[in-house]
Amino acid sequence: MNNPKYSGLHIISKNSFIFPAAFLNAAGLFLINLGIVFYTHESFKAHAGTIGLLATLNQITYVLGCLFCNRIFDRIKPVYLTAAAALVMFVCSCMVFAVHSLAAIFFWFTLMGAGISFLWPPLMGWLTSGHKPAELSRLLSVYNMSWGAGLIISPFIAGMLASLSVKYPLYAAAVIFFLSLLLMSAAFLYFFRDKNGLYNVKTEGCLPENGRAGDFLRFPAWLGIFVSYSIMGLINNSFPVYAVENIGLGKNQIGIIFFFRSTSNVLGFLLLGFTVRWHFKKRLMIFVFFFLAAAVFLVGRAINPVMLSLLMVFIGLTASYAYSSSAFHCTVYSPRRGMRMAMHEAVISMGLIAGALGGGYVTRYFSFPAACSAVSLLSLSAMSVCAVLLLHYRRKNAVFKPAVQ
Repeated sequence: MNNPKYSGLHIISKNSFIFPAAFLNAAGLFLINLGIVFYTHESFKAHAGTIGLLATLNQITYVLGCLFCNRIFDRIKPVYLTAAAALVMFVCSCMVFAVHSLAAIFFWFTLMGAGISFLWPPLMGWLTSGHKPAELSRLLSVYNMSWGAGLIISPFIAGMLASLSVKYPLYAAAVIFFLSLLLMSAAFLYFFRDKNGLYNVKTEGCLPENGRAGDFLRFPAWLGIFVSYSIMGLINNSFPVYAVENIGLGKNQIGIIFFFRSTSNVLGFLLLGFTVRWHFKKRLMIFVFFFLAAAVFLVGRAINPVMLSLLMVFIGLTASYAYSSSAFHCTVYSPRRGMRMAMHEAVISMGLIAGALGGGYVTRYFSFPAACSAVSLLSLSAMSVCAVLLLHYRRKNAVFKPAVQ
């Protein structure tokens, strides 16, 4: 029998390109995001407000790209889009350190956000096409560990290079994006003549008993990643300064605390890949909001590095569930996976922007503990909304059973 997944000359699977691409781009993005902070501050005397605006514009163009271009993600083959995105990201990363004005850096770094929007959604849509729930869960776990590994090692590389020169992290990011371009160009050439739909994300969405449940659960799942990444945005942007000035922690201690969070995040992805018990579980979705609310509230009041590390581990594990739940429930049984993943990525960025800007504002005019309390209240409010949504669905659809794996 001719299997479309392996017919023709496709000895190498699509995952051989997707997982390394996730690792490379996650590492490259962390390097350039951190490197541009040091570079613009030391070379152009940019203050915190200017740097924050630069990062926000990058995120806004990413969100706009995900929202307004999401329909083409299911119409143009992902391998074309990811190759184009890799080219744009490489060119923009080179121009960031090649130009000699802050305005030009703003232009190229903002444009880069639009390029990134053509990378992650199509890449995840390509990955998830044609898989049943149990297999999809394992693939997402490996994919999440791939980009998570990039986030674990890149802080060490960025810190080491930045201590030598503020431009070195930008150079390293450009090299990594060049490697990504080579990888995605190879994928483009390898699958160019594919006529069997290996990378076409318009799969036939078979809807078993809980197919409609999986489709509906994307809404509370998106609410979950918005809250969890709002917490991430607050912690990433406001916690380091607060920890140095108010608690007296050293920069190395802060780095270790963030390392624990990143590592627990990847560990969470690994654990979720080994089980399907969390699929379609409504009560677990509700409890996650309570756990996040309690954790971020305590972060604003803890002063011990060990306690802070433990809380970051808990936040990392909980955020990994929120991310995996969104990625799973918005793609399982859906024939529009590229579009769904674009929404998934857009919600993440909106959460980061809300946490960075809203949390930063509260921290500036009140305090970091007050910002943590505000985000904790947001999580509890989201828990109430989630409960109402799930109760409404339960009344409309008497019972939905777990998927047959």
